[in-house]
Amino acid sequence: MYLSWCVVVAAALACAAADEASDPEGLLEPVPVPSNDDYSIYVGRWTECNPLGAGEHAARTIERYIRTETDSLVHTPRLGLQRRQVQCRKKDGKFVESMYCGNALAQIGTARVCVIKEDCVLAEWLPWRPRPDGALVRTRRLKRLPQGGGKECDVVEEVRPAALEASAHWTPGPWGPCRVAIEIGHATTLPDAPDNDDDADDNDAIYDDDDDEDDDAEDEGKAARDAGCGGGVQRRDATCVRADGRALHPAQCAHAPMPTLVQPCEVPCPRDCEVGEWGEWGACQPTDGCPLYPVQQLTTTGYSVRRRRVISAASGGGAPCPPLEEKRTCSTPRCASWKALPWGPCVLSQPHTSCGPGKRSRELRCVGHDGKEAQRAWCSGTGAPPRSERCRIACAGDCVVSSWAAWSKCSAPCAAAAHPRPFRTRRRHILAHASPNGWPCPPEDQLIQNETCNTHACATYSWLATPWGPCERRRQDFTPVNNYTELLDGEMYNESDDEEPCIEEGEMVRDVMCVQNNADVVREALCAPLRRPASRRACTVRCRRGCKVEAWMPWSPCPNTCEPGKQVRVRVVVGGPSCGSRMETRACPVSRTCRARDAAWVPGDWSTCRLPPAQRCGEGYRIRSIWCGSESHRVEAGACAGLLIPRSVAACRVTCEHTAPVTCGLICADPLKYLDASDPDIPNCVCKNVSLELLPSDSDCILPPGMECGEGRSLRAARCMVGGRDVPMDVCKKYHPLTGPSRVREASTDGYSYDVEFPSLLRGACSVRCARDCAVGEWGEWGPCASEPGSRAAFRFRTREVIEEGSAGGRECGATLQRATCAVLEPRWALGEWSVCAPPRSLCGRAIINRTVTCVDGSGATLPEAACEAAGAGPAASRDATCRAPCPRDCVVSSWSEWSPCEQTKWGGRRDRTRVVLRPADDGGSPCPHLVGAEPCAPHAYSWHVAPWDDCQPLGGSPCGEGTKKRAVRCLRSDGVFVNDSYCPNTTATEAKESWCYVPCGVDCELSEWGAWDSSACSCGDAHSARHMRRTRQHLTAAVWPGRACPPTEQRAPCPRDPCLRLVARPSLGCHIQTSAGAEAERACGWGVKVSHARCELAGAGDDSTEAFLQPWRCAAVLPGRIVAPPMHYQEDEVCEVECGCKQSESGQPGPWGAWGACRGGARSRTRQLLVPARRACSIPSRYVTIEWANCTGEMDEIPDLLAVEPRDDKPRLASNQDVYHDGYIEGSTSVLAVVWTATIVLSFYGAYMLYRGFIRCLRSRKMKSITKV
Repeated sequence: MYLSWCVVVAAALACAAADEASDPEGLLEPVPVPSNDDYSIYVGRWTECNPLGAGEHAARTIERYIRTETDSLVHTPRLGLQRRQVQCRKKDGKFVESMYCGNALAQIGTARVCVIKEDCVLAEWLPWRPRPDGALVRTRRLKRLPQGGGKECDVVEEVRPAALEASAHWTPGPWGPCRVAIEIGHATTLPDAPDNDDDADDNDAIYDDDDDEDDDAEDEGKAARDAGCGGGVQRRDATCVRADGRALHPAQCAHAPMPTLVQPCEVPCPRDCEVGEWGEWGACQPTDGCPLYPVQQLTTTGYSVRRRRVISAASGGGAPCPPLEEKRTCSTPRCASWKALPWGPCVLSQPHTSCGPGKRSRELRCVGHDGKEAQRAWCSGTGAPPRSERCRIACAGDCVVSSWAAWSKCSAPCAAAAHPRPFRTRRRHILAHASPNGWPCPPEDQLIQNETCNTHACATYSWLATPWGPCERRRQDFTPVNNYTELLDGEMYNESDDEEPCIEEGEMVRDVMCVQNNADVVREALCAPLRRPASRRACTVRCRRGCKVEAWMPWSPCPNTCEPGKQVRVRVVVGGPSCGSRMETRACPVSRTCRARDAAWVPGDWSTCRLPPAQRCGEGYRIRSIWCGSESHRVEAGACAGLLIPRSVAACRVTCEHTAPVTCGLICADPLKYLDASDPDIPNCVCKNVSLELLPSDSDCILPPGMECGEGRSLRAARCMVGGRDVPMDVCKKYHPLTGPSRVREASTDGYSYDVEFPSLLRGACSVRCARDCAVGEWGEWGPCASEPGSRAAFRFRTREVIEEGSAGGRECGATLQRATCAVLEPRWALGEWSVCAPPRSLCGRAIINRTVTCVDGSGATLPEAACEAAGAGPAASRDATCRAPCPRDCVVSSWSEWSPCEQTKWGGRRDRTRVVLRPADDGGSPCPHLVGAEPCAPHAYSWHVAPWDDCQPLGGSPCGEGTKKRAVRCLRSDGVFVNDSYCPNTTATEAKESWCYVPCGVDCELSEWGAWDSSACSCGDAHSARHMRRTRQHLTAAVWPGRACPPTEQRAPCPRDPCLRLVARPSLGCHIQTSAGAEAERACGWGVKVSHARCELAGAGDDSTEAFLQPWRCAAVLPGRIVAPPMHYQEDEVCEVECGCKQSESGQPGPWGAWGACRGGARSRTRQLLVPARRACSIPSRYVTIEWANCTGEMDEIPDLLAVEPRDDKPRLASNQDVYHDGYIEGSTSVLAVVWTATIVLSFYGAYMLYRGFIRCLRSRKMKSITKV
């Protein structure tokens, strides 16, 4: 029997399948609805969601409120219309007029608004770009977001992690130019590096609108010009490379030590050549040179030369050295001259006598121009000085005459034609007159001697050389400029160079001229004996090879968006491929508004509720546009990959009857329900049951990017609570505003607002003091030279005023007092020579002699006598004194010699002085006094006294860099008196009196940009308020005094206090046939849908979880590199059919939860099932799946802590037509035999039913054919 029933059922199924092919939707033959009434409502399938026509009212309504965006960066969902057939059906299956079914048929509805299904449309990949963490990232252009259940997007963002290589290291580049430190506004700064790109145009400034203009730009430029030399700093860049030289991202060299990127430098200041004093004129040499033999005739004209040496050569573009040799003409040239040695003693003519006439002699040597002794024949033709002369040793009664004094200064430096010949004079005077029998005194004209001097011409001749010109090619190698041009520095060379620079020989030229008196140019023959400086010298110059390169064209404009772009410029290059590139590209600068914040999804305004055409109330949709970027800029949607997408479609309802408006009391009763409401008529309310509790956690002051000081924000963690339960911070943002006209005024939250970067934190105002460098005034004048107390060194000082002290890490003031060594110009008495002792009316006897006594300073300037007395020089010495002129019979002695050095003896120290007898005494005359004088003394030690160094004085206009310092080194006697340097052991002091020094310019600390926030210590639902998220930055350049110190390299902010959320999707049991208003249709069968509902639950809500849930998009999955469309609260899973006469079971029992899946994008999921067995005429059971999501971070041990396990409910749950969520799985408990008999009965009834259905359809088909024929 069982086998026969199977055959019948199979035949019935085959017939039904054949007839189903001709009527796939089953519209012609509805299934009888098991009802006591004679009529029922048959509902057909919904058609595909199609766009509305241009003439329909709903289309005009939507165009009124939403403007269609042609820009692919803005994504707006499209709404359409679905239709279905709704017919009245008789119990026998025939369709009848609608009036038989009454008002129930009209309430079901035949049209509804839908979201047009659109698949994700992707375009090409954008180029790879580096990320701050070193990884490479690229995004894909997104033309259209998925809507209406369309195909999800593939990967729109790819990341290549930065794999650390052991061989990665920093390679420093060349040092840049030295930037000289200048003082602007009395503060030491460094001028900005100049922009070497001369082709930059206005396109480069499209993003510089936020830059402030420097009011002191003109003063800064002038100061920079004035301080063109001195100390400064120079910079260089470093590139991260691997072993083979390929460049890497800087983050891959984080483990390698960073080379020095900033160092002090020096721009040489122009120093003029310094020369010493002219030496003595040399001997008069023949113009044609000395002959080979002394007997040859010499020329009648000659020349003499004098020279001077270079003390300091010119450097840094300073003035070159003046002529170091000068020539003048002379009339008596000689190749050698006599040099007389000192006179010997006077040898008396009469032996065995002690006085009287005699002779003294001296030796003569023939000395050449080089100072060496020559043959006497070279000096034979010249007038030799006398070898001997008469002398006389005075006898008693003879006249005594003093020695000749030194020659006076020559009356003129040279012999001019219209002036008398220059001369000089020397004198001697009578010390004692002779007795009548003695040797008489010489006459007056023999007491004075005159001779000519400086008989040479006044004109001097020397070579004068101009500075060197540029290096130029030689004439024979010259190439016309119109065919070739030089390559710029940094460009490639021509192929003929074989990858080596082509260098050819050139020369530099300067003018050399003969000048008279260092002023007038004369013929070169007058300078002929002198060495002529070179007028040409060799140099190297870059080759000219077959290349013609024109100037660069202007850069192409950049797009005024946040999209990455490039600028291009081209030029004309004629020649080989190595003549240079023809095109250059560079990345466009990114707008500061794009860099100020990260890209995020930004929603627009909601539209009005969209209803089907000719329908004034019921269910509809609202839509809004979304884009990636910010409020003012839009970027590619790939930049928002991995971020939560706000919903752009929301269901709405327009009530058919007048209902009371939603009040704030109703909203505040359940604020979570209205948190994401899209109805614009819902008022903005401030709910008292929504509270905001500040947590006691601190935060550093966070400044905007690119700023190190100024106004910033401090973050504060807070708990948003509704009825004592933690809820998302968005609830407080909407119902507990801290800003605006309706803000909540609380003392604890006064001054706080909701942060933009971290939505779950509050922000308060804070400030970081800007580092201010010390500001000082100009240096004052040098003070007077004075000795310091307790020191033998003399100094002078100058100061400058501190206008503002350095603060907040700014540069320190440095020296405000400078000291320089000087010589104490103490007033002293200058004593003149005594006059000759000569009685006015006799030849001997007492007389009065006088001298000049003048008060002078250290430079010899005359001062008032009171100045010497006030300075401690003592009273003025006597200007007059008495003397006794020796009479003819008296003894005459010479003046005292200088004191001998103090010698230590066993009786103490002693020093002596002596004098000699010039004339012995005669009978009756005064005897000779003692000839040796002695006095006790203290032996003195002599040593070099080295004073401290002066303060370093920088060269040029820079306040730092290389400079000079000086100190005094003098010979000091043991009694504290400075004496002549000759008394010290060494004639010249070994200690330097001048030295180079260096004043540090200072290097400011430089840091990298802030890294990303590390929130690994944070978790949802964390009750610990002391946890923080941190971010760091690296040191790029260490500070060098007196540069600015490094600011903090780590910042922290409190972790957000967010409740844990979980996404739960549960189906509603049964196949639902709904009206267009969303209600369940009564007395309807046919095609319906299986419906599931999703919601975002608070994990810690407890058993009453139905009261604590949010819109499901807040729990949407976030996958790295992907764009996932947010789930909707109401989702039609699949089309189903309501079998007439079938009624599902009303109970089910939940089964166990499955295992948690892998953590993807910060979320995990698990499922469990519920099987509803078939009853009555239903053919198959229904199986439903419950899905639950929860947050995760990828750690293995987090599920027990973060996710609450829902307890298993073993009791069956009733199924109803309302939105009751069922879960679980029913396991069968009957025996196998009962199951077999049940299945046999069900199959029997089903086979009979299908046989009957097929027979009826066949009859109707024939009837319809006959009607067609008619």
